[in-house]
Amino acid sequence: MIDPWIDAELRNWARWCWSGPWPHPLPPGHCASIEHRYIAPSDLGRELDAEEIARRIPIIRDRAEIVHQVYRERLTQREQRVLVVRYVKRVPADDVPRALRLPRHAVCDATQAAAHMIGVAFRARHAIRA
Repeated sequence: MIDPWIDAELRNWARWCWSGPWPHPLPPGHCASIEHRYIAPSDLGRELDAEEIARRIPIIRDRAEIVHQVYRERLTQREQRVLVVRYVKRVPADDVPRALRLPRHAVCDATQAAAHMIGVAFRARHAIRA
């Protein structure tokens, strides 16, 4: 289990990845008119899905760049693959081993190692949230 603040930093990094140049952000999936904002009466009060919530959370660019620098310079290929599948592609944690065709313990070890290096990078820059 990784620290919640590191998980939040990884989720921020994933949002930052999705907001970058082509192929992301993807072209709008709606028309240019105001009609795309219409909410049917049957949809009022519905719960928001995880993707919609993620779109509303602001991206903290400088913190995402710290994670990305660790991703590029310090992580092994396995650790990179685990983070991309888990956070960028948003595969549920229980399905990551199957998606990567790796044993569960290898995925856990890679996640822990990546989280440790990200934590070290934030501590070195004194960028830890209080």
